[in-house]
Amino acid sequence: MHAQKWLLAISLAVLALCDARSMPLPDPQTMDDPGWKVQEHLQKRFDEKRYDCGRNEEGYQHPAFLCSGILMRSTNFSTSYHSWLPNPANAAWGVSFSWLRQDSNFPENYPSANGFIIYPWFHTPKGYEHLMLRCAYPQDAWTGAPDRCKTAGQPICQDQGVFSDGRWILKRFDEDENQCAFGVEDSRKTNTASAWMQMVEVRQEKQFFVRNEIVVAAWPQDVGARMPVEAFFYRDNCFYTDNDCGKGADPKTKLSRADSIVARRDAARNDQKDFLKVTGRWVPVIRWTPATSMAGRAIFDYRKEDQAVPEPAVKN
Repeated sequence: MHAQKWLLAISLAVLALCDARSMPLPDPQTMDDPGWKVQEHLQKRFDEKRYDCGRNEEGYQHPAFLCSGILMRSTNFSTSYHSWLPNPANAAWGVSFSWLRQDSNFPENYPSANGFIIYPWFHTPKGYEHLMLRCAYPQDAWTGAPDRCKTAGQPICQDQGVFSDGRWILKRFDEDENQCAFGVEDSRKTNTASAWMQMVEVRQEKQFFVRNEIVVAAWPQDVGARMPVEAFFYRDNCFYTDNDCGKGADPKTKLSRADSIVARRDAARNDQKDFLKVTGRWVPVIRWTPATSMAGRAIFDYRKEDQAVPEPAVKN
């Protein structure tokens, strides 16, 4: 009798779980832009090479990241958390991103080959959270506690007299874990545009065809629909450092390039669905085809077949 009750309980639980998973997603309540337009924006911001974004009322130059380039974060999808939120365990250190543009080019990201892209400040829709950029490393600095902007105890570049790419190179900051970061916090005002471009110029001078590291101040866990996600992305190449198909991948779980791309796309699609459930907003999944050289051109594609949730018929 007890066994029958347990069997019934288990059966009901399984049915409930199946029913929950088969429940339809809510219809998108909002959409900032159609997918083709997001693709167009991303491509335009990758292609341009502007030094700054104009000047503020005090005459200071606005740094290029406020209107240009692509600020992206590599993430892993999970049902245990929302991929676009900071990890509460280390949020106080800062949150790592990378900034992609024609003159700050790279073919990979880490630890995964999918993630999300944030609106630049000057293109952020009204009412959304503005994420605060703190500092920029010319290459990934493998940062950690207690402050990602001061890895290996190095002060911010400007605070130790490093104001140019030439001075950075003379200081022999070639090792990824021994770099100073260029400070770009708004409180510095007077040299943030120049500091940002020194990061870019170091990369050009040293021919760094690897990702940079941009540290962003943690945003609120309850950001909700104000989260300024422009797109979820997946990458369609196979780089040697990739955990899924790269040379260092575990032979027992290593995937072919084709299978790894499918898995990455599925992760981006899952993020798209999760974001819709939480915010009611549809954002597109974008395929990123990286350049194969520093001077090469990355391509961004919006494809209907990549969307887990169809694009709304009309922009709200």
